[in-house]
Amino acid sequence: MKLSARFLCLLGEKAVDNIQPLPSRCRKGQWEVLINDPNDWLKVNSESQAELIAISRPLAEAVANGEAAGPEVADKLEAAADAFDDLYEGVSSMIERQCRQMASEARDSYE
Repeated sequence: MKLSARFLCLLGEKAVDNIQPLPSRCRKGQWEVLINDPNDWLKVNSESQAELIAISRPLAEAVANGEAAGPEVADKLEAAADAFDDLYEGVSSMIERQCRQMASEARDSYE
């Protein structure tokens, strides 16, 4: 799956069209996102959840590097954190916490 450049450009005040989502796929009706190379595929519940998780790490890195900011970016990272929370059934994961922290930074750096 590849998110459109138009979608990525709409995230936040700063252009983030250079962000590449993590690879995702649907195998036998099950969506998965490659979270670590070479074969660490995370099973997710839907295509929309796969999209959120696939963009979460690259988007968080863009915020950390000052390449993305704003409420739209923060909202996307919060939605990704919620997706991780749903997958891990309320058990806080490192990636979920990072998404929430970067969402806060995206909001703070925009204001």
